[in-house]
Amino acid sequence: MLILSKIKKPSIEDYLAGTLLACSFVWVWSVFFSFIGLKVNAIFQVVSYAVYSMGTVVASYLVTGRDEAKRLTIGLKVGFGAWVASMLLVFPLSEEESLTVMIALLVCLLFGGVLGSLIRQAVKSVNRTPKNDK
Repeated sequence: MLILSKIKKPSIEDYLAGTLLACSFVWVWSVFFSFIGLKVNAIFQVVSYAVYSMGTVVASYLVTGRDEAKRLTIGLKVGFGAWVASMLLVFPLSEEESLTVMIALLVCLLFGGVLGSLIRQAVKSVNRTPKNDK
């Protein structure tokens, strides 16, 4: 008897978990900056956006493991969800509220979502290649 594996699609709970995981990187980094009381300059802002992207990479990588075909779409959904959650939960508490920061955060989170899905796709393709044993 042939048993076909059922491909699981991400549920709303998977998207919500990925969104909140990515948003938690933004929140923890914001709390860290407010706790140590550093003045924000250009270098710290670039590092902040890298941390935000990294959070979305991790979240997108985890959520895209559920579907074989639509990884890029899933990564974009996780990135956009993280941006919406950041705008609702974290951004109102921040000191610098501007359209430029909102757009930069959107770009970083979408980039992280796409990068996480591409990394998952690369890992899956490497694991599927047959190995030549000598």
